[in-house]
Amino acid sequence: MAGLTWVRIAKHPGLYLGFTSFKAEETYQPTPALYRTRALIDASRVLLPMQLSAAGMIGFVGLMILVRMHMSLWAALMSVPLASMLLAWAAIMMAAGIKDVVMGRYEPVVKPLWSKFIWLNELVNGIYESTAAPALQPLLGTPFAVWGLRQMGCQIGRHVFIDTTLFSEFDLAHIGDYAAVNYGATIQTHLFEDRILKAGRLEIANGANVGNMAIVLYDTKMGLGSSLAPLSVLMKGETLPPLSRWYGVPTQQMPDRSRPADDTARAVETGRPFATRAECAA
Repeated sequence: MAGLTWVRIAKHPGLYLGFTSFKAEETYQPTPALYRTRALIDASRVLLPMQLSAAGMIGFVGLMILVRMHMSLWAALMSVPLASMLLAWAAIMMAAGIKDVVMGRYEPVVKPLWSKFIWLNELVNGIYESTAAPALQPLLGTPFAVWGLRQMGCQIGRHVFIDTTLFSEFDLAHIGDYAAVNYGATIQTHLFEDRILKAGRLEIANGANVGNMAIVLYDTKMGLGSSLAPLSVLMKGETLPPLSRWYGVPTQQMPDRSRPADDTARAVETGRPFATRAECAA
């Protein structure tokens, strides 16, 4: 049986065209040809990152040997930070270049499990996670990390604090000015549903805050100055109103501490959220 999925109109998130049908060979019963293609791309995904990492280390050692041949020991040691920065820059630019050649610019898509798009996407992610992400790790919390993620395709505004490397379809992430994406947060621009990959945009507006190890799924929007608490999950399709605070899995609005005590107690006793999203939007 073919897999069925609804296709959303990109410019009108609330409208759907209907469903598209994927063949059984693309979801549950792949052909031998698809097995061979996946084996070839997966072999590249396993081997290429290791080869690139090894090449980087060899280049670093070779550069240090060259410096030592022409400079004193102390001068060579003093040049190690500069050489490390050069190696980090090369790793980021190499990962960004491979991403541009292999995948180009990411757009919202719906793809079956057994398709070259998914395998090539995993290849790009494997290279990013093994070369660019380790180079970005010491730079987190600085403007250099934002620069590196921009090279990968992320749309990031000015004066943004980034303390995570957990991005995938980079072009689909939009982060506004003065936002904060804190330690270990996951910017998840795709999900697999019944062997079908669905990828979409997400927006973190100006001044919004994503807590430590929180997860923001695709097709979401965090409004101006909104906040997502640590270890929380913003489910796909949800919108956080401006200047609101949310927590939990899935998210619910934090209590308004300015409410009278009896209102708060009544809300706890009835189990009703302090405010629904519709009420907040109103």
